[in-house]
Amino acid sequence: MKELPNKTPLRVLFRRAWKRLRGGELTPARAFWSVALGLFVGVQPTPGLHLPMVLAVCVPLRLDGALGYLATNISIPPVAPFLWLAALQTGERILTGRFAPLTKEGMRALIRAPGPLLGALVLGSSVLGALLGLVGGSLAYVTALHRSSGTPEEPRRHRRRPSFPE
Repeated sequence: MKELPNKTPLRVLFRRAWKRLRGGELTPARAFWSVALGLFVGVQPTPGLHLPMVLAVCVPLRLDGALGYLATNISIPPVAPFLWLAALQTGERILTGRFAPLTKEGMRALIRAPGPLLGALVLGSSVLGALLGLVGGSLAYVTALHRSSGTPEEPRRHRRRPSFPE
């Protein structure tokens, strides 16, 4: 009977993949860029492509892919139409100086010639994604900075909490 080659246990493979996905220790700068990228991608009108887009950038740059993907969930189905409407209006305002009409006639014009408003949607989602990424990334930076404020000898999560008199 032949011996099977020594295979790496599945748990070890999953642990390696998880470590690679997380990219290492979460520094404030890595938290900023992971969340900023995730929010930027999450605003884009490309449902179903958020995970591959985040992983394509986060893994090679050693950013936190899990945190980035978590941030893409800003575009959950109840919120996504409002994000896309805001992106459309932002892009239209930048391109033409006015907002897109939200009337029946405006919707009919969109159906007849969607090109100009699709361009406004792409531009607006890029601008809105960059702004949300900047705000969300800044919040992540401050949070990570606060969490890492413990001394190296005694990490913050292991400090003893003061006891209060009863």
